[in-house]
Amino acid sequence: MKETPEQRSSAFESVQLREDITPIERQLGEFPEDEDELLWIDFEAGPEFEDDGTKHDGPNTYLISPITEQKLFSDKNINCTAVLGIGRSRETGKEVAFISHQNPEYFLKGGPEATKKFTNDLTDTLKELQQRSEQKTVEVVILGGNYEPSDISAKKSREYTESIEVLGDIVRHTLGYDPSVLTGPNLRDGGTDINVDTQTRKIWITRDDQPTGSEASYLARQVAEAERKWVAEDESSGTQ
Repeated sequence: MKETPEQRSSAFESVQLREDITPIERQLGEFPEDEDELLWIDFEAGPEFEDDGTKHDGPNTYLISPITEQKLFSDKNINCTAVLGIGRSRETGKEVAFISHQNPEYFLKGGPEATKKFTNDLTDTLKELQQRSEQKTVEVVILGGNYEPSDISAKKSREYTESIEVLGDIVRHTLGYDPSVLTGPNLRDGGTDINVDTQTRKIWITRDDQPTGSEASYLARQVAEAERKWVAEDESSGTQ
């Protein structure tokens, strides 16, 4: 399944949504809490209590939520990445979504069987979302991950770029378009918390203040180009 850089750059375009569908949008400020039930993808707690259709392969591997109309929450994405998909239900006319939280050590370095299981589970969820949604209403974005711009050979830097390549490949081969990475990786200490208001397609991202370059979105196939900008910005700030 893995594509060459040339295939990524030439074969796929970004998502094309219907005119009445609002693209997934990042919001600033605090997530507005209310009494609506929130589906929490609790990676630290693991899958032992997950009996709602969440896909996983045991502790510290990945969690892929069921498709739901609920608001979504995924916290403590450190080296872990997230995939979020939102579509409009053919049955109810409401927005439906899933979110994943995956450890790159598992699906990048866990061996062929681990890679295959994660790929199959994410692919199945993407296909289910597409089948349940009206045409041209499904959008998928990638979130999370940490990166060390001062050392692009560092473990978390390699895992981040490889994660984006693999996740982008899965989305492209399943849905036929290149997913957006909504923001660059976290370049500071700590992790990323993600709140999703499914019905408005709005996302709140909570993490330490970032350099300008890491706040910008980019297409998954352009991760190498985005990486050069993070490194250049870091080098520039270090000489001032």
